[in-house]
Amino acid sequence: MLNYWDTQAFVIDATAGTILEVEIVGPGDGWFHLADSFGPLLEVDDGYTGSEYGSVEVITDGVYFLQVEMASGDASAFEVSSNVRLKTLNDPDDGRTVVVGETIAGSLDHFADWDWYSINLKEGETIMISTDSLNVDTLIYVDFPRSRGNQVVSDDDSGGGLSSVNSELVYRAPHAGEYLIAVADAVGDSSGGYYLTVEGAREGTETVRVPPSPQIVNSQFGTMMVFEDPLGYFSIQVPEVWIEEELDESQGEAFKAFYPETGSEVRIIAEDILALGMGELTLSQYADLIEETVLIPTGAADITRETVQTSQGSLAILFELSLSTYRVMRMISLLDNNVAVSISYIFPIDQLSMGEQLALYSFDSLQVN
Repeated sequence: MLNYWDTQAFVIDATAGTILEVEIVGPGDGWFHLADSFGPLLEVDDGYTGSEYGSVEVITDGVYFLQVEMASGDASAFEVSSNVRLKTLNDPDDGRTVVVGETIAGSLDHFADWDWYSINLKEGETIMISTDSLNVDTLIYVDFPRSRGNQVVSDDDSGGGLSSVNSELVYRAPHAGEYLIAVADAVGDSSGGYYLTVEGAREGTETVRVPPSPQIVNSQFGTMMVFEDPLGYFSIQVPEVWIEEELDESQGEAFKAFYPETGSEVRIIAEDILALGMGELTLSQYADLIEETVLIPTGAADITRETVQTSQGSLAILFELSLSTYRVMRMISLLDNNVAVSISYIFPIDQLSMGEQLALYSFDSLQVN
């Protein structure tokens, strides 16, 4: 069983010309990479669920490292198989408990190795975390279970040191519970030892900012998370168990998540109307623009459009269309400060009934500040 910070490494002895084949199978979203002592040879992350398979021919005799990790989600069991013998490499650093006032020695054992440590903190407790190493350019992360992406904090070179590459950060716990401290090489291609120190921070020391956890709401569709626009313009409920994805900020993405069990997705875009260079637009004019430049080019033959009103009383335009085996529902609302909010749900046709109800519930929860 892999938790979201866990990795499982294997050692492979192979001779030149061997074609190494690797497959992992499990219900979760996993990935793996194969490397030698100089760097990666193969990285595979083909899908959110199901199996991941890859093969590569090695050109020299030697030792190779296979590492399996969670690509997203909280935890999953995986079955790992290969056409060559795999020897489990257990990392004694992973999962160790560290306490405030302690310095411990750790080691990054191979290419792309991560070490993670557990620490329990009280709400508001402030600690200084630092590393010291002559062998690797350390990078540290601090995280906690069921965090959002923007709640993970990190530091690379603030600790200075002889090579100016040690890490250091001051962290204030937003709640009581378990936290995870991860140590890695900043580039990923070095291995070696380091010291990790956790100590109480002096009063008044500046801390890294950790955004508050979102509000959770119970609904007929399960638990929903209240997504708060970082600029404070709006909020909306989205499924809490869906897995957040990396944002493409160049496309104005403010939130994006998927649900592996059904292949459904949700995406929220916030766009400055004036930045389009067309002057101020009405809601209808902006919807015309989206329909002509985004929706019609998809080739969908059944685009429908209607004006709707949210429970708050805001007017919006709702588009629905079908793409191959998927149904798309997209609602557009125009805020008073010329910011357009676009919320899109994409779900398989066989999930049509539940998907439509969930999307309509989410759309109706839009609150403009």
